[in-house]
Amino acid sequence: MEHTHSKDYLIELANNSQTHGWLKDLIIKIINNNGSVSDVELTESVAQLKLNAASVLTVPSLTAMNTHTDIRFISLTHHSGVCALANEQKINFSNDITLLYGKNGSGKSSYFRILNELIGGNHQTKIRPNIYADTHNPINIELVYAEGTDIKTLSWDGNNRSISPLNLSSVFDSSYTMAFLQKRSADTAIVLPYGLHLFTALTASMDNMRSRIQTEIDGIFKSLPQIEMKDLSDDVTRILTQKTYRSSQKNYIQARYTFTSEQSDKLKQQEEQLKVLKETNFEDKIKLVSNEEQQYTLLLKHLKETKNKFQ
Repeated sequence: MEHTHSKDYLIELANNSQTHGWLKDLIIKIINNNGSVSDVELTESVAQLKLNAASVLTVPSLTAMNTHTDIRFISLTHHSGVCALANEQKINFSNDITLLYGKNGSGKSSYFRILNELIGGNHQTKIRPNIYADTHNPINIELVYAEGTDIKTLSWDGNNRSISPLNLSSVFDSSYTMAFLQKRSADTAIVLPYGLHLFTALTASMDNMRSRIQTEIDGIFKSLPQIEMKDLSDDVTRILTQKTYRSSQKNYIQARYTFTSEQSDKLKQQEEQLKVLKETNFEDKIKLVSNEEQQYTLLLKHLKETKNKFQ
């Protein structure tokens, strides 16, 4: 298959069975948001990486599929679930230009969001329920479109975006034009036909995640107790100074430094004896013993002198 955009390569990587869940979802976030990843999304990716959790997002369709097929929208019916749009409201698209007009809040942007998600626009738009309703009905959209000369019908529940072959189409709203209207420097690129900035966004996001995890690791190491190693064997000291341990090394240490209940009881007895010894005033005890020794020495001298007199 011919790849014509960076999204094609990223989608291929995301679909690879060897790609971990955190990386797959990070790629999908970058594609859906045209390279913009929020702090909240990066925090989610870090947690996903630490848990080695499976992917939870849907990979968009490849943009290079059916590249020679003409797509034409015929009608869109909103059955339920999107903002405050009327249920069973239908829009018929003209072969030339279809004009939607109305007051603010009448639903024009809601129809754009639906089309933007169906075709996989550069920026993902959130489909919101009716905030004024007590209960929220599920999203139910029906799109009738022509693929070449074939008329097809798609039912959409809002759970995936960039649906092939609809992703061959393009939709725009005022948010797209702002990039052209804002002030910018002379060397600022506003048209990125191959989407190469998505590769930069992916590597920058991974660097950000690595920095966050390294900061967390450093904090964990700082909180660990310091191990006195002067009385440990050389092999155990060598393992502990590595900072990373295999399961076999952990078992090796535990097998040599695990206390039995008998050893624990003996240790408690020795600790109690040490406590008693520390509480004893040995200086007074030495004085008493020294006094007794002097008395015994005097008594022995007196007995010797008495013996000599009798002799």
